[in-house]
Amino acid sequence: MASPLPAYPQITRAVLRQSLLDRLNNAQFWSVPELNIYLNEALTAWQAHARYWKQRVTFDTHLDGAGNSQFFYDLRAEVPQLAQTSTDAQLLSQIEYHLIEPQSGIPANPAWQGTAMFDQDAYTDALTRRRDRFLLESQSVIGHFSATGVVAGSSRVVLPSSIIDLRRVAFFDANGDYTNLWRDDEFAANAFDASWGTTVGLPTPTTYSVISTPPYTLALIPPPGDVGSLDLLAIAQGPPLNPAAGVVLGTPDNYAWAIKYGAMADLLSQDGPGRDLQRAAYCEARYQEGVQLCRMMPSVVNAAINENSAQLDSVFNFDAYSVDWHNTVGIPQFLGLAGQNLLATSCVPDPANPVGIGLDVVVNAPVGVSDSTPLGLTADQAEVIVDEAQHIAIFKSGGAEFAASLALHKNFVQFAKMYRERSLAQAPYWPAMSGSDQLEFSQTMVTLR
Repeated sequence: MASPLPAYPQITRAVLRQSLLDRLNNAQFWSVPELNIYLNEALTAWQAHARYWKQRVTFDTHLDGAGNSQFFYDLRAEVPQLAQTSTDAQLLSQIEYHLIEPQSGIPANPAWQGTAMFDQDAYTDALTRRRDRFLLESQSVIGHFSATGVVAGSSRVVLPSSIIDLRRVAFFDANGDYTNLWRDDEFAANAFDASWGTTVGLPTPTTYSVISTPPYTLALIPPPGDVGSLDLLAIAQGPPLNPAAGVVLGTPDNYAWAIKYGAMADLLSQDGPGRDLQRAAYCEARYQEGVQLCRMMPSVVNAAINENSAQLDSVFNFDAYSVDWHNTVGIPQFLGLAGQNLLATSCVPDPANPVGIGLDVVVNAPVGVSDSTPLGLTADQAEVIVDEAQHIAIFKSGGAEFAASLALHKNFVQFAKMYRERSLAQAPYWPAMSGSDQLEFSQTMVTLR
């Protein structure tokens, strides 16, 4: 008869923090709130590398805020476990700990407390720059927007200046129908119809171009013969940051640490008393590490519609193989992903008969749980997470001590990679299961070549 599995003590935040304290052996140099921050970063880095915590979530299709039927759903709003909560104030606090600067923006010090090394604007500018760069490079957050200003007979449409990268355009006509517009260029338009610029017989355009237009402007080919608006999928700049108020970054929580390191890479590269090119190079490498991990991270790995298994696809494929999908009302048979956050139904759900959506998602790391809540970690996983937290804590020591701690980060990354590869080996079709959110990006890039 087989023996029962042995029971082991549960790993909690309190256990991790005590292990970290025992290793650092200097309670005066690191405060408990500071160590909690480093443990949170280590947990999110573990999730980013290992894709460890997953959960089944459900929600029902519904009307949008204006009472209209919708076929795009932002998972950040529908799934609390994917909500974006990291703020610029939190990253500022972490950077100040790393650089041994006074803490700003906390109740005891509500006013700016920085030194002459970096002023308040330098921090805000660095965070803003790296946040927006991360949005572009990771392709993780896709927004669903509407653009007015389409004039019958005119091909040029000015777009909001907040758009960083345009991913999809559809024309919404006066009859309430959507028509997907494929990306093209003026060379092709001229080759097939040299008079396209003055052709307005069609009620809707068929393609669009951004190659010959001014910034934040696209050309509709041919010009629409009727009024309408544009339905856009795009990467947009995040909201203006203000660490004094605590603004949500608008990026996935599991990668907020990448933005922190990117901002520090910029700060430590500047001329002045804070210049430290060795640690700036390290921070730049950590930023790039976060971008690459985010690019390969799936947000949804399995799906169901009304408790029946559903195939995950891309919005690009919806447009290519079911051209009228966003004008058809019914029960969706497939779900499509754009980025990590935007889910599309393969037709418009009937408002009178909501559809239940079930998703197996890679959730945010459990950084907000109590000290006594079990984290579901094994002892060896907890060990490397404390390795990473220790390495993060030693950053502010600099010099040879920090250089020696790089081995801890290397050990953490290697262990997480081994765990991830071992998990993937148990799923013969993992590339198909995990690639839906990036499929849209790769297919869209094909149209750009």
